[in-house]
Amino acid sequence: MSELLVADLAPEQLEQRVIQMYAQLYRSNEGFMNWTEARMLAARDARFRGKLNALMSEKRDFIAAFIEHFYARVGIPAAAPPKEMAMGFMSLVEGVKLFRLSSPQDMTVGAAESILTLFIDALIRLARLRASEPRPA
Repeated sequence: MSELLVADLAPEQLEQRVIQMYAQLYRSNEGFMNWTEARMLAARDARFRGKLNALMSEKRDFIAAFIEHFYARVGIPAAAPPKEMAMGFMSLVEGVKLFRLSSPQDMTVGAAESILTLFIDALIRLARLRASEPRPA
């Protein structure tokens, strides 16, 4: 994602790279169980929650900066506040990962990629539609 922030890609190229990247985020389970356990601990321990929230805020802010970059490249304002969109992206990926770990027979590789691709593709298509609408004078 860092590379995409500094690359001078056309919006279409940026869209393709984002779809490819996002559709495969669920594959990396390295540390996911630790993050899940940390979230459970944070629910019970307010002091720990503050520390975990600081880390998650950094991650969210980085993704939000990327969302802002994407919408700037398309030339329209974001469909929702970028921080909220970032939380939505993060939540969906974590949910898919958790579902895949606990029910791999239901959340297959194909299903996971399909869900994540559909979500990001829908947001990109919405951005394209909004960008093509006539702007008020």
